[in-house]
Amino acid sequence: MRHARFGNAGSLPGAVLRTRLALLALLALLVAGVVLTLPWAVAGTVSGREVASVTEWHVSAWDAAGRRLGGADGIPATASTPTTLHGLTEGDIVELTANVESSQRDVLYLSTFYAPFTAWTDGSLVTSYGEGGTYPGFLACPPPASRCAQVGGGTGSHTLRIRYTVPSGRTSLRLADAYVGSPDAMRRWLFGTMGTQTFFAITMGFFGLALLVASRAMATFRLQSQTFAWVGLLNIFVSLWSFGESNLTCLLIPRPSLLHFVAYLGLYAMPIPLAHLTSLIEDDPTGGRLFRPSCGATELFAPIAVALQLLGLVQFSRSILTFFALFFLTHLVPSVWIAVQALRRREARRLQLWYLAVMFLYDLFLLLELLNYYVWLVVPEMTFTLVGSVLFVALTMWMSLMTVRDTTQSAQGNEELHQQVELMRVRDEARDRQLEQMSRTSSEMRRQRHDMRHMLAAIRSYNDQGDREGLDGLVRSLDAHIPTPCERTYCDNLAVNSVVGYYADLARERGLTEVDIALDVPASLPREVEDDLCSIVGNLLENAVAALGEVMGAGGDPWIRMRGLQRSGKLVITLDNTYQCVRGDGFGGFSTTKREGSGIGLRSVETCARRNGGSARFEASGGVFASSVYLALSTTPPEKGRP
Repeated sequence: MRHARFGNAGSLPGAVLRTRLALLALLALLVAGVVLTLPWAVAGTVSGREVASVTEWHVSAWDAAGRRLGGADGIPATASTPTTLHGLTEGDIVELTANVESSQRDVLYLSTFYAPFTAWTDGSLVTSYGEGGTYPGFLACPPPASRCAQVGGGTGSHTLRIRYTVPSGRTSLRLADAYVGSPDAMRRWLFGTMGTQTFFAITMGFFGLALLVASRAMATFRLQSQTFAWVGLLNIFVSLWSFGESNLTCLLIPRPSLLHFVAYLGLYAMPIPLAHLTSLIEDDPTGGRLFRPSCGATELFAPIAVALQLLGLVQFSRSILTFFALFFLTHLVPSVWIAVQALRRREARRLQLWYLAVMFLYDLFLLLELLNYYVWLVVPEMTFTLVGSVLFVALTMWMSLMTVRDTTQSAQGNEELHQQVELMRVRDEARDRQLEQMSRTSSEMRRQRHDMRHMLAAIRSYNDQGDREGLDGLVRSLDAHIPTPCERTYCDNLAVNSVVGYYADLARERGLTEVDIALDVPASLPREVEDDLCSIVGNLLENAVAALGEVMGAGGDPWIRMRGLQRSGKLVITLDNTYQCVRGDGFGGFSTTKREGSGIGLRSVETCARRNGGSARFEASGGVFASSVYLALSTTPPEKGRP
């Protein structure tokens, strides 16, 4: 007998491992992004003469008729940016003036929020943006944009003047800082302060696509597959929003109208996956009356808002209020409803509670982002979105993986229970067949005992007459009618022998002649060990017999050889059989070809072996599938939690 091979054959389903790898890849990308952008951020810090921010301005303003505006009109004489001037009307002009220190090669960075502007240095035009005809007609005003331009002039103090025009339909003007510095320093500063948002947008987009692909690989787990798909779409929409909002993106891709469209499309589409994710965790049928309309409303809002914008009827910046109301009604209200129902029933599922906690945390970060954008301006834009999205995705993936793990363990437990029932059926069938054979043998023996008297008389007659030829014929006839043993004996243990006999007879019925089985198994074993041993032997032989049809169909030479040897309280079982095709699980294990699935039989063998202080190993090479199992034949009780 060849040497036994030991090792670990168990593995989680491929979908679970692939998802874990995807999550680890996301975290690795985020860490790599921080590491790569940190040196730029440090080098680009606004300090000294590297990059200087211009925050103190002298303010002048005129209305469309040329009348000068002052304090009585709510226009201050000086202002510190960033700030917002209110009380303006369409066509009003606001001019900011400041003295800056720069050299001839220095560049100026400016950003604007929907307002056209023109910038001069010492009376010389530097740059301009937003003149009529430079943006699509369906936009009432130029979209937000960023610009870099050379300051010009010699080294020293220069007068910087920026003139803004209040755009159509607006009564306020949002003013941002201006920055001046050398080209290299400005580049480092831009990538250091804005690169993280752009990197985040690209990473979230690719990760969203990866989750959509992973959702297809997890089709077995319907809830988790849908969760991955909707989280993937959420990542893509957040990516579009963040990518379009990034000032660095606007500098790298000088298409502000396109980026404006992309940003709002991503923002307005975000409620769609959020509404569907919320509906997935609700298990109350009455909740459909609430979730179906909310999901439908989110799916209709984005295309309607885009259509109205393209027609020039309702601008994105105006439909944002409707978006906030829709987000509140389709996301926050259903989430609160689920929480109230869960508290009322006092039996909420763990997934519900976790998801609600994560969702409310995400909502908090989105609220902070909106407050920062419209009120505070205390941190760089999209910072709260970045942190909240990463936390939401990571925690949602973790919850899904835990649910997949629990589902997999439950499915494995159910499959093992099914195998135990099948094993009991096999043993009962083998016992019934043995009893039937014994009944037939007993009937034959009674008949022969009944006929023995006549046979003895015939023997006596042949002997008295000296008829040797007749006597020999009678003896041969008697020998031919002696009953054969009821079944083959493969080992001393009746339970194991019945299981082995069942599959050995099944193999012979399918045309296999080479079934070579010999096991050294004690006649008496603890019940738990005996059951596990029957399960191990049954699974191994079931897989081997299932492979016979493929080998015979391909014209091969099928055979099975099984051996068992015990030494010092240890039992080693080896089984070799020919095969035509073995399907790997992608992680070094095997899946049986007897049915579609994850090869639960092989994992069950390994589980039973470990439960009895042993191990199992499986190899496929040269057309032979080799299985090796060892376990301890002790009276030690099984582990807790044994099914």
